[in-house]
Amino acid sequence: MKWLIIHTILLAIVIGSFGCLDPFSFERTDQDVSIVVDGQLTTSDGPHYVRISNVLAFGDKYFDPVPGINVRLHDEDKTYQFVESSTGVHVIPQGILSGIPGKIYYISMTLPNGDILKSSPERMPENHALKEVNGKFIRENVIAASGIERPERIIELTINAEFPEIDQGAEFYLRYSVEEDFSYPEVRCGPLHAPKICYVNVPAFTKDFALFNSTLSGKTTIDSLVIHKKSRLSAVQFRGKHYFSVVQQSITKEAYEYWLRIKEVTNQEGTVFDKPPASVPGNIMNETNPEEHILGYFELAAIDVKRRGFIPSEYFAGSSESDECSPFNRRNWPRRCCECLELDDASTQRPSWF
Repeated sequence: MKWLIIHTILLAIVIGSFGCLDPFSFERTDQDVSIVVDGQLTTSDGPHYVRISNVLAFGDKYFDPVPGINVRLHDEDKTYQFVESSTGVHVIPQGILSGIPGKIYYISMTLPNGDILKSSPERMPENHALKEVNGKFIRENVIAASGIERPERIIELTINAEFPEIDQGAEFYLRYSVEEDFSYPEVRCGPLHAPKICYVNVPAFTKDFALFNSTLSGKTTIDSLVIHKKSRLSAVQFRGKHYFSVVQQSITKEAYEYWLRIKEVTNQEGTVFDKPPASVPGNIMNETNPEEHILGYFELAAIDVKRRGFIPSEYFAGSSESDECSPFNRRNWPRRCCECLELDDASTQRPSWF
């Protein structure tokens, strides 16, 4: 999976009868804090990421990387080395490691000045299955940046889940995130042109999250709970198949309490790298200099993913837009119609599940 932590499109949540799913996000203050560590190990086969950033002023670019830090993952038996794939972004590549439920993990980091940072050891949670994800186009009044409310076509995603273990008093904690992947097929632009298909991932770190606490729930089922709404739709993203992946992450109690505290001291704007209006301790400590304040959390998550795909005909059937690469619009084709790598973050590597 792509790195699953933190992120710009607001998540709309309908709480319904559960009353225990909560959206959250971040804002800044002028409080002095140190770097932010944002990482996760999951039960997938990777890749697994740790990102290390300076704290940002609100409105700055979303990631101000800190280079040159040596990051290692430890379990009960061995140590794994993260590779700094780009400045401030550290990865254990796919196929090296999958987190095992019940096993204890933590990370250690050596800063350029020799300081040693460590996360608190935690035990990988057991997985809890997500039943299904449904999605549809609807029209809803949306408040524009100008403050004016106007009707807009949006996508609404809902989830269904069953947790019979709640009846047995099971205590578990979930965090939900949504990421997107879409394809963009080229058109033939000449006798020597071989059209290809590009794929673009919109990672979940740009999204907000929802939290679930089994001890607060009075029911064992979630039925048609709205987990995500997307407005400002673009025909560019629906020329080919477009998938929304809802990632249900079973997390530790400590991680749940951390995100809940973040929610309680922040409003619905910003990113995890912005300064919160009050200090929220994570699970990262500077063992060399305990007085230094480190923000962020290294999280363990057993994951289950369900997807809802849309095809172009679903999008264009209810839209006033047309395909920008239509043969009827040939004179006005943007360059990406013939060279899809012009799209931001585009790749010709097809996801294995696509």
